[in-house]
Amino acid sequence: MNTIVTQYLDERKATYFDESESDFKTVTKVVRRYATLGPDTRLLEIGTGTGWFQVRCRQEGVPCRGLEPDPQLAASTVELGRRHGLTLQVQVGSIEGTDIGVGLYDVIIANSVFEHVEDWQLGLAKVAAALKPGGVFFFQSTNKFSFRGGEYWIPLYGWMPDRMRYAVRRALQGEAIMQWGIDWNQFTYPLLRRTFKKLGYSQVLDRADVIDPDNLNNPTWAKQSVLRLLQRSRVLKHTVLWFYDDTMFVCIK
Repeated sequence: MNTIVTQYLDERKATYFDESESDFKTVTKVVRRYATLGPDTRLLEIGTGTGWFQVRCRQEGVPCRGLEPDPQLAASTVELGRRHGLTLQVQVGSIEGTDIGVGLYDVIIANSVFEHVEDWQLGLAKVAAALKPGGVFFFQSTNKFSFRGGEYWIPLYGWMPDRMRYAVRRALQGEAIMQWGIDWNQFTYPLLRRTFKKLGYSQVLDRADVIDPDNLNNPTWAKQSVLRLLQRSRVLKHTVLWFYDDTMFVCIK
């Protein structure tokens, strides 16, 4: 049993499901702008983690399959579903090494996953192939130049060269971190935008494009004004996103 995974689950077993509700609403609000989420939707989540997204989808009447590379996390997802009276479909496997089909899904979700996918370009190509025409891919991950990235507590952590980041994590957490938990990748908006366009998506929309200023979770005049300004000014938008906490895209096939 992987002690790092066990610790990860122990830290989240008490309150994490309840705390995930706002994240679920945020993700699905964005996706619903571009796709229908209902009983006929074919949805795949890559990286189920603790299973909160899977359970909440089923509670909303949206069938959802999961792909999870870690057997402990896959088992945790199934168990969380069982505790809520649900039988969840979770396949154990990595996105690089698993056949997820061609033209099968209406929606694919990868929320805080691809930083942990070593061959991320192959993974993204398989996602693009697995979507139906008009299908929607929701992607959220690291941003290399964020000042306070979510992967580790060290300031400007993502700014380090990859080998330096790996060495720091091994020194502080041991070699096991390289088997589970390391962020192989720190992405940038320009890199991802180019990659998604090369994969043939008809629309590649970034965080500023997909957030509706008239439908914010906690709207204020200031937030709405800033977002509208970003949507009008290409230069300002790219400058702000360069240093934002994460990367977020919605890609439409």
